[in-house]
Amino acid sequence: MSLVYDKHKEEMKPLHDHLVANKMNFEQFLRTVNFVRDMSQEDLNKYIDAYKNGEFDNHGWY
Repeated sequence: MSLVYDKHKEEMKPLHDHLVANKMNFEQFLRTVNFVRDMSQEDLNKYIDAYKNGEFDNHGWY
């Protein structure tokens, strides 16, 4: 029996692992990517600072 290398499966593994580790589905992932893509670096830094200050501690649905 020979081993079959599945290139597609190997290429998708990092995203599958990320989705499982972060308890999100692909649609949530896309919404997040689009949200971040549309913001400036300055806005992203503001959100990160707010996170560090505990502003988002009570958020989450799992």
